[in-house]
Amino acid sequence: MLLAMLACTAVVTAETLEVRMRIHQKAAEEKIINRENLIRIKQSILQNGQRTTYCNAYNNNPSQHTKRFYFYLNPDSGQNNIDCDSTKSDFNSLTIRAAGGGKNQYRTVGFIDKNYVYITANNPTDDLTVSQVRQFVEDALQEFLAAIEASQAPGDQQPFDEVLWVERPKPEISLLYLVLTNTGGHDDRVRLVVSHAAVALREAAKHQGHEFNVVYFVRPSGMYTGFSVEQLREIVAASQKRAEELVGQHTWGIGELPKPAAQGGAIRLESNRDAATIMQRIRAAIEAGPMFEKLSEILGEPDLDIGSGIHIFVYRLSDGTGITVGTPDKNKVMYIEHAGKRLFPVEKEQGAGSVVTAPVAAGGTPDAIDKKPDDGKPAP
Repeated sequence: MLLAMLACTAVVTAETLEVRMRIHQKAAEEKIINRENLIRIKQSILQNGQRTTYCNAYNNNPSQHTKRFYFYLNPDSGQNNIDCDSTKSDFNSLTIRAAGGGKNQYRTVGFIDKNYVYITANNPTDDLTVSQVRQFVEDALQEFLAAIEASQAPGDQQPFDEVLWVERPKPEISLLYLVLTNTGGHDDRVRLVVSHAAVALREAAKHQGHEFNVVYFVRPSGMYTGFSVEQLREIVAASQKRAEELVGQHTWGIGELPKPAAQGGAIRLESNRDAATIMQRIRAAIEAGPMFEKLSEILGEPDLDIGSGIHIFVYRLSDGTGITVGTPDKNKVMYIEHAGKRLFPVEKEQGAGSVVTAPVAAGGTPDAIDKKPDDGKPAP
């Protein structure tokens, strides 16, 4: 039985023949040539930092090699990024060359499409078979993945201080807590999430079949933020700059790590405030000249007050976003923000003391907040 849906086409132009194979990405069926493995290999190559010019089309391709194969990443933007600058484009095309050279020594694997992986055999001989096209790539990926595992194997420290699975009764979403220690500020936490995204996905894979979100919990501050598995995949697949942007859109809250037997713990994730209705009423209140008393009628009691010197009230909405209201005296409104955007007063840039909130995936991804002190820098 075939484990993947294959479609092969041959393109003939003069003396050049190209054979392409398309592999459908059904996670339960395709074990080796799947997008998650390719993204993991891409991250390893980019982190390794080695560069090699292997063809006339590009310069300085990110590269790495194993015993039997050489691997080169190609930029998504083609020759618009001829020097393979990782800040200008992502790399979702992998060329593999057999170390022994000879006939049929190249394959190019494209994995930018979430539904299909494409394999191209460059300049093949007439006797090259479909199974050989596939087997070459399987062998190469398995060898690379084995090298990654060997580099992380016994003797390496567990990347997380603690891993905690909190099973919650349906329709609630279960939570996978990944605990880390970090004493830095917001930017350090962002980098911490990005650097642990791939290993977080491996932890998540152990709970396949469950509906859950992944929560990064940082000691000693008690700061936390949450992601769906799909969001983590997007972070892992992105360039370093883009990955930090994606993580930076998530907000952080302060909570307590639940005990193993707890069902839900101390972090509240849900909200009964209907986002569409609330936002309509908030905009109307802003047009009329917002007063805190009117906002309280609309929003009810705040979920958190994270202010120091002034009140900074946080109200979570049903879609996972948050509204923050700054007030010195529960009368005058200094500012209102929603999903990272200043609603009142309208400014080009967020001012000091603001709270950044960002949309998160529907289905219970933890929403959170991150307070900034008066100097405009993220709080530690």
